[in-house]
Amino acid sequence: MGIEQNNAVLTPGFFLWQPVEIDMIVGKDREGFFTNGLTLGAKKCSVIRDSLYVDGDCTMDIRTKSQGGEPTYNVAVGRAGRVLVFVMGKEGVHGGGLNKKAYSMAKYLRDSGF
Repeated sequence: MGIEQNNAVLTPGFFLWQPVEIDMIVGKDREGFFTNGLTLGAKKCSVIRDSLYVDGDCTMDIRTKSQGGEPTYNVAVGRAGRVLVFVMGKEGVHGGGLNKKAYSMAKYLRDSGF
């Protein structure tokens, strides 16, 4: 997904994300979402690991919270220059594999000038 101002992002099979949610992920406050959590498409999430602005990594691991007994999912975020890559696993999929996929795609995009 491209990082643009004032646009909601609809991701097939996922959520309708609002700009404020993306701003929270890419914002300068790197501690607030550890204590307060964050939302993606109005779904509450916990940040497991944040290395989005660590050179050589540029990834973040997130897990959705259960609301009403629904399953939870791991989400990995990779950052290229102006693009974020979101990879959401199915129920029971470990976040480590998702992180590797998000990292690989984001690195490819960075190397391609995105």
